[in-house]
Amino acid sequence: MTTARPKPVKRPRGEGQWAPGYREPLNANEQSKKDDNPLNVRARIENIYAKNGFESIDKGDL
Repeated sequence: MTTARPKPVKRPRGEGQWAPGYREPLNANEQSKKDDNPLNVRARIENIYAKNGFESIDKGDL
């Protein structure tokens, strides 16, 4: 009679979700946002995106 070995427990992969504790950026775009002052995001939204519409959003911001 052979004994079946238990399968190793598969750890969940981090998907960049802040709530579960994944704080590291997943790509270069997220890294630049992390390094930038958070208030600059608001300024971009108010001064560029709100006035010029969706097409004015840099592809790196999507």
